[in-house]
Amino acid sequence: MDAITQAHYNLGTAYLNEKQYTEAIAAFQKAIETDTDFAEAHGQLGIAYFELDRFDEAGTAAKEAIRLNPNYQPALKLLDALKQEHYDNGLALLTEEGYDGAIAEFKAAIEIDPGLIEAHHALGLAYLAIGKLEMAKERAEEALRLDAEYEPAQALLDAIKPAPIPPVEAKLQAPPPEANEEEEEQTSPTEVTQEAAPQAPSSLKTTQGSPEKEKHYEQGIAFLNNGQSEHAIAAFKSAKNLDANYRDAHYGLGLAYLRVGALDIAEEAAEEALRIDSNFLPAHQLLDSIDFQNTQARKRRRWRKVAVAVGIVGIALIAFGAFQLGFLNAWLKPAPPPKLAITKVALNEHSGNGFLDANESGRILITIQNNGGDVRNVQVKLDPSHRAGLRYKPVLTLQQLGGNSEQTLTIPISAEGSIQGQTVKLNINVMDKNGMPLVSEAFSFKTQPLPLSPLPVR
Repeated sequence: MDAITQAHYNLGTAYLNEKQYTEAIAAFQKAIETDTDFAEAHGQLGIAYFELDRFDEAGTAAKEAIRLNPNYQPALKLLDALKQEHYDNGLALLTEEGYDGAIAEFKAAIEIDPGLIEAHHALGLAYLAIGKLEMAKERAEEALRLDAEYEPAQALLDAIKPAPIPPVEAKLQAPPPEANEEEEEQTSPTEVTQEAAPQAPSSLKTTQGSPEKEKHYEQGIAFLNNGQSEHAIAAFKSAKNLDANYRDAHYGLGLAYLRVGALDIAEEAAEEALRIDSNFLPAHQLLDSIDFQNTQARKRRRWRKVAVAVGIVGIALIAFGAFQLGFLNAWLKPAPPPKLAITKVALNEHSGNGFLDANESGRILITIQNNGGDVRNVQVKLDPSHRAGLRYKPVLTLQQLGGNSEQTLTIPISAEGSIQGQTVKLNINVMDKNGMPLVSEAFSFKTQPLPLSPLPVR
């Protein structure tokens, strides 16, 4: 290496240390022009590109540095940072339903690291969202090939290609006439519903027609077997809209509505399937199941009326006594609804430098204030629930938060040694016990990688 090449490289290194990245790029490029096999110059050029978010150029430079020197650590670390950047961008796009962009980002991450299991799984999710089931299946299988115990990939595979569940063969029987009223009251409505409801078939004989309608139908079956009834309803509707005589789509729609308790609409869908094919046994069984659940619902309503009547009498007696004692006004005062606010979110890390450093542990402190009535079983969820290079618990449960009080939750978080410098963005969502959102807050912090070792000056 001649003195001019070394001088350009040293100048580029100085610019890089001063965060003058554009000037550093120009200097490293001049060093490469005089010595195209200068691996360190290619690597440092990639770092300068990365700092300016010019990721494609950064990747090209890093790969060239590794081609020239496979053990050049700064270039290897740069590729790892690029992989993480592509993966994080893909997750953000996936959350925002930008599926094409997410697919491109996950592919870029996999190109850098074919063993990145999370990227294969996320790519499969993106393919599933746009209906490319076979490609989604391939990604899930590849993730499982890398790690046979990776549960998210197995769940994705189950959603794409569910295990065969045969339709119910026999008609459901109503409770025997001799069953007395007391036995009916003791029967668990949940158990009856689970035993009575027909299962989603893994496949049904489809009618001849557009592959597009069959794609929507297959999506509906996958969603139904994965417990995503609302998504299944949308998919079956799309299938029947493409072919109004698509018998199986009407049946699947009825089954999905049954799962969410919309019995009237489920009955209409089953009857439409029978209008198309009066001998279609699964639709007959679906109607039997709907009738059975309607019968159970009527029984539950009847017993509730009895319980309400008894309760009213009891309450009237208690209220009369309370009135005599002057307590009635206090009893009738309704409890105010909870009124929650996230008043403070902070990262508490050991170094005190404001960053979560590589191999460092810390805590996310979330202060929740309630200016309304008492609330119980509040869930605090972090979204996304997982970030590569970080370890944290995504869900915490707040057992009780009284009125006009506040409470601070602590979520331990730690960074792996491979973490790169980035801004981590999290959404903090507070929900009630039914999953209804109460309040949310955006929170971000920065991570800091291990320092790069200085390069020897040649």
